[in-house]
Amino acid sequence: MPDPFANEEYVSLETVRKNGTPVARPIWVAPQGDKLVMITNSDTWKVKHIRRNPAVRVASCDSRGGSVGAYRSATARILDGDEATAPGVAAIKKKYGWKTVPFSILGMFMRKERVVIEVVMDPASSDALSRAVGGCH
Repeated sequence: MPDPFANEEYVSLETVRKNGTPVARPIWVAPQGDKLVMITNSDTWKVKHIRRNPAVRVASCDSRGGSVGAYRSATARILDGDEATAPGVAAIKKKYGWKTVPFSILGMFMRKERVVIEVVMDPASSDALSRAVGGCH
């Protein structure tokens, strides 16, 4: 069964700070098999949060993190290194095409290491754990 977020342009990825406060940010997403993949810089807070606690929530949203739909629970994993990230980067490039070019160029100049966030949705969360939120926080 295809994931409902696979066709979304943006999703709200909610991670959890050390103190338990949820933090949500919009991010591009692409399907990769039965998982979702997202790309970000290795030094972002979402990466630090996921390394500490892989439990995340995902909801559809717009480019600014507004119009958030129902959240679903998921488990995230950070993939490092060229071998690990290549398929995820390819999935994002396939979905977003030319839109990825400015980010690739900017990343080269900033010398930022990219990582792939691999997300596996919790099938039990589709109804029981979902909640609507008015925007990313």
